[in-house]
Amino acid sequence: MRLQKYLDISFKELLITYCEMYVGKDSGLPIVRLRTDARCPFLFHNKCLVQDAKPTVCALFPLGRIYDGEKVRYFIQENHCGTGAEEHSLREWLEQSGTDNESCCILLGELLKEGVEIVKQVKEQSNELKELILSFMVSLMYDDYDSKGNPISRIQERIDMIKQLPGKLNEFLEMKKMEPAGERM
Repeated sequence: MRLQKYLDISFKELLITYCEMYVGKDSGLPIVRLRTDARCPFLFHNKCLVQDAKPTVCALFPLGRIYDGEKVRYFIQENHCGTGAEEHSLREWLEQSGTDNESCCILLGELLKEGVEIVKQVKEQSNELKELILSFMVSLMYDDYDSKGNPISRIQERIDMIKQLPGKLNEFLEMKKMEPAGERM
């Protein structure tokens, strides 16, 4: 969201120009990450070109972060980015990423958990339905965030939307069962 605003481009442009997307092996969810063929596309002469808008994963680096369903945990990763000339405390690192960042992490963890359940529900369905659900998940997880709005409320809205999806999906699948064979997807 911050990169899109900073670069003044759409999610689709960001994805095509700077990112790659794949389906997570364990989660079945679409994963978007920066392309780093040889190096980060925004690292030039060991300086970040998007310092004010860099993704949280970069802002926290060399810290890694995971939400385990109960609490947010931090860990140290191997450091191969930048000059390493500066040292920061955990508090300083977290302050750089914004006051709502940890709350957003928890909510995004909840969104991902709900997304995994939806993907499991359609696992045995047609490829068309699986692709439709994955497209919906890409939009829900990554696209159309209002960078001026409250990120916590936007993520919560998306969690609420995805929680409605199993019921709607069941209704859809029941309707499909009632259709004559020739009219099915």
